[in-house]
Amino acid sequence: MSIIGYYFWYQISSFNSTPYFFISSPLNDQVVNVSNITIEGETEEEIVIKINGQDVFVDSNGHFKENIVLQFGRNTLVIEAINKFGKIERETKNIIYEPKFEIEPAHIDNENDIENNAAIDLEKEKEYNNEVIGP
Repeated sequence: MSIIGYYFWYQISSFNSTPYFFISSPLNDQVVNVSNITIEGETEEEIVIKINGQDVFVDSNGHFKENIVLQFGRNTLVIEAINKFGKIERETKNIIYEPKFEIEPAHIDNENDIENNAAIDLEKEKEYNNEVIGP
């Protein structure tokens, strides 16, 4: 009789509980200087993982790993775990992408050269920010 009671308790608690998942990488509010990042973690069996609404492959051991292309500045990643009963557990990660622009200080002779180099840097950043990157 206790086995039947345990079975019903397990089914009811499974129905009412939100799915477990753990994100091992990246950290929240992490600042990176590369344009892509890998989201890694683990979850339980029969759990669907989504990142910003897109399904992610989960292997038979519950591990998932997805490469995300970042846009310049703050990127908000919403990672969801959804169980077979439709219960959702959500975690949000903010990743800040700040590329480093390396400018060689060739031969700066006067203030005009300094201003010209600053204008070139600004133009490069504007061009970069106008590119459409990401999901």
